[in-house]
Formats: sequence, structure tokens, C-alpha cells
Amino acid sequence: MVRLKNISIILVLIILPIYLTGCNNNTSTFNGSNTGSDYRFLVDCEVLKKDSMDSDVKLEEPIIWYADLTHDGINEKIVMDPTYVINYPETGEEKTVTIYSGSSGELLWTGHADTVHVGWNGIYIYNDGKNEYLVIWQPTIYQDIANFNIRIFSLAEDGKEKELLKKNMEFDIYNPKESDFDEVSEFVDMVNGYLEKSYVLVDTNNATPVYSTIGNQIVNLYDVSPILEEMKGMKENN
Repeated sequence: MVRLKNISIILVLIILPIYLTGCNNNTSTFNGSNTGSDYRFLVDCEVLKKDSMDSDVKLEEPIIWYADLTHDGINEKIVMDPTYVINYPETGEEKTVTIYSGSSGELLWTGHADTVHVGWNGIYIYNDGKNEYLVIWQPTIYQDIANFNIRIFSLAEDGKEKELLKKNMEFDIYNPKESDFDEVSEFVDMVNGYLEKSYVLVDTNNATPVYSTIGNQIVNLYDVSPILEEMKGMKENN
């Protein structure tokens, strides 16, 4: 048994670097129009497997980011703790993203995301060319009713949200109206217009955890085509 275990460990050590090399080849970069930074768009390489999510071991330390979300010229400290993104939550109220004031060090804002359906959430940092903002993106679906919500806001020093954008739309996937197809496409195009100028802090929508790591800011666009295809099939069958 010990010999087999040692062999298994050796195989993992051989295969893992090959897998990671393959992931590195599955990326494309573009120049961030606002900061000159290289943002990376990964295709599936940051998606964690179910086996990892089942483990109760903390696989990563918190990831620290800095962005001026109060627009006072001082960067806030943003802490993304992936513990309950990788593992199932205990209460559903764990603080996944915590933001501290750059000027006072006081807690300003917290957000939660996990892979259980009620905890699906996307939290991003958006840059409009002058200022940085938080983005909350929630394309939720319950009992075939889709409710897509996007909020973009900055923060005041007392933690209050200063809204830049708030939009939502609701539609029935199994009983779509003719106008829904264009409206859904236009809404998601609008959302992706913001997301392409953002990097993801954490996104667990559709139970697929994605998050940026230091040196690897991920642009995570939303693919609505599977939903549109399902709506088209339902329309044709009705």
C-alpha cells in the first residue's frame, strides 16, 4: 500500500506541471486600455474541479488587491478569501471579499460568494478610464425564470455605496416572448461592455468558481448563448 501511494504521488508530480503548461497555452492577453497593464483572459484554466471543492482544507491564502474605490487618491485594501469559494460554506454569510479604507484602515464593505445556488455571485473591479468601481453581477435563474442584475458603484468613507449603474431584466426561459431574444442579447452585450474593462475578484455564477490571482487578472465575460439556444428550442416547440 505504501509503495502504491508513493507511485501515485510521483505520477501527480509528473502530470501536474504538464497540465499547468497546457493551461498557460490556453490564454490570450490584451492591453488594459486604462492602466497599460496586461490582463489575462483564461479559458477554463482557473475553474476549480469538484474534487477540490469537496475538500475542507484551505487551499489558498487570502489574495490582496488595491484599488481606489472611494476616489480620494488613496487605494483601498481588498481582501479576497477563497476558502468558501473552494469549499462549501458553513453559514452562507462568510465574508469572501472584505474592503478596508485606504485612509483610515476601517472596514468599508463586505461581499459573499460561494458555489451553492443561493450564494452565486460575481464581484469585479471596473475601471472607466478615470476611476475604479465595484461591480456586482448576478445572472440568476430560479424555476426557469431568469433575473439578470448588474450594479456598479464606488464607496464613501462610511461604507455607503455611491451608485454609478443599476440595471436588471427578467425573462421566462421556457416561455419566451419574441422580443426577449434581442433584449437579452442587448442586455448581456451591455454587461460585457463593463466586464471587459474589469477584472474578477471572484465569480461563482453557475457553480463555477473563477477568481484572479496576483499577476493574473482575469477578464470574465458572460456567455449567454446556451440560454438563448434553450429559449429558441422552447419557442419552436410551443
